[in-house]
Amino acid sequence: MSDLGRKDFSTKASEKMTPDSSKSTVDKVTESITNTGDSVSRNTVPGEQKSTSQKAADASFTTVKSLQASLSIRLSDSNDNPNSQGSVRYHMSKTCR
Repeated sequence: MSDLGRKDFSTKASEKMTPDSSKSTVDKVTESITNTGDSVSRNTVPGEQKSTSQKAADASFTTVKSLQASLSIRLSDSNDNPNSQGSVRYHMSKTCR
């Protein structure tokens, strides 16, 4: 179950696991619109008004986005320096502890 205006976890997981190549244009547009609504709700509804499951989903989303951002910064650094591949692995292992 999800809060008003939010996608539940199973819907998000299903959308992520379905390849874009097998989605119709209508499915892609609908998903984009509902993703936007979910993002607006995630960022505007105060934590005390969210259900426990929605708080957990938001926390995991924030963690994943933070890891993605951190990893992309490290990968862009390694493109500048071909000898820095070890630092990418080191950073990932430190971040994922």
